[in-house]
Amino acid sequence: MVTDANTEVRRLRAVLRDLVALSGIPGAWVGREPLTVAEGVADTLMGLVQLKFVAVRLRDPDAGDTVEAMRGDARTFAAQLRAHLSQSGPPSRTELIAHVGGSTASGRGVVIPVGVNADGGVVAAVSDRTDFPSEVDLLLLHLAANQAATAFQNACLIHERERAEEELRRIQRLRVTEQERRRIAREIHDDALQSLGAVALRLSLLAEHLTSEEHRRSVALLLDLTRQSAERLRTLVFDLRADALDRGLVYALRSYVEGPTSLPVPCRIDSRFRTEPPVPVSVVLYRVAQEALTNVRKHAQASSARVLLDETRGGIRLRVVDDGGGFDLSTGAEAPGHLGLAPMRERAELAGGRLSVKTAPGHGTTVEVWVPLPGGR
Repeated sequence: MVTDANTEVRRLRAVLRDLVALSGIPGAWVGREPLTVAEGVADTLMGLVQLKFVAVRLRDPDAGDTVEAMRGDARTFAAQLRAHLSQSGPPSRTELIAHVGGSTASGRGVVIPVGVNADGGVVAAVSDRTDFPSEVDLLLLHLAANQAATAFQNACLIHERERAEEELRRIQRLRVTEQERRRIAREIHDDALQSLGAVALRLSLLAEHLTSEEHRRSVALLLDLTRQSAERLRTLVFDLRADALDRGLVYALRSYVEGPTSLPVPCRIDSRFRTEPPVPVSVVLYRVAQEALTNVRKHAQASSARVLLDETRGGIRLRVVDDGGGFDLSTGAEAPGHLGLAPMRERAELAGGRLSVKTAPGHGTTVEVWVPLPGGR
């Protein structure tokens, strides 16, 4: 009798120890990635319950994100459990499977829903023990499922907060960059252009008082160079300020194509996004298009160009396509005259996006950039 009592005490202590271990799951995985939570729960269950296989599938009901971790003999049991779930659908309550596996490896299975009607996922386990699943097994598996759901939701919230904070940092960096461009444009307009205007006026007055034809030609040449420099600076100010963005991205692109830096070839602009992108996204897309169109104007020797905008995969995609001479990307270096590719790529990456270039000698160039929308609408 004493021996039986001691055995029961040891069993209860083991159960309590396991319950304590499972109850600490949410705190143990605070700040971890969602997949780490699923893997940790699977590892814990393999250690606590004598299992041949365990699968932990966790799902965020709001965002729809799903992660899955498996431990044990997945080759034998995983496909059969997946087939069972696909046929019967997400379980609304605990399901027992009398036989799982084949002739060489088999066991009894149990599937436990996480959340209401398994909207948070499932925990599936297989064991070859004849008494599986015992009351203690079910208690531990249910507790693990509930704790996994709590830990997973915490991980998703933290992960979402981190993504929001990173997005805010990107927007702030872009805003600082754009403010710096506007500051430089303002200084050029208020200082350099005013000075050149004064120089041009004095040269004009000087030319009126010169009697030597040679001196008059020299002053006229200087006056022409001064006016050309002023015009280039005005174009630079126009490019730096991008005031047209206040009226929308498409309007700004059309203004750029038709403005002081107009292309020498026809350029069509097609847009297929539902609503106007936020200002930080519009700025990035506009600047990339600006660089790409500058390359078209200066180097492509194209007969036509297109700018295409569409909303895809939670972001805005912009493509600048020309039918010019193209260049060779296989060398791993930028072609002469295409030094704007590096700044374009850096700008896209700063916004959390990506940039790609497709080109070949004689086959034109396509510059494509994708920038995520806040919240991935």
